[in-house]
Amino acid sequence: MASCGGGNLGRIISRKESWIPPFVIQLVGEYVVEILEAIHNNLSSLDSTVYAAFLNDNISFWETTKQRVVSYWDCYYRRTWKHREDYVGFRIIEHLDSVPLRTSRV
Repeated sequence: MASCGGGNLGRIISRKESWIPPFVIQLVGEYVVEILEAIHNNLSSLDSTVYAAFLNDNISFWETTKQRVVSYWDCYYRRTWKHREDYVGFRIIEHLDSVPLRTSRV
């Protein structure tokens, strides 16, 4: 599969508006590898403060999204990417799980 730079999605990911992370995180839980590649290719440009705030306030949504990544990998991609670390969805999860979460609410 061809790698995708992300184009418009890449420009959206890098924006600092708080309304953007819910849409990007929702896409992380989808099965279309090209979308996941576009997100992965632009992870370095996302604003970690905005994403951390969203993930911290929506822990159950993030957990459900991660479960969807596992399910789609198991159903559609496990034969292609036998090792979890090779599947782009898991690399996105690893990156977003490393975003520092707030420990106290303001």
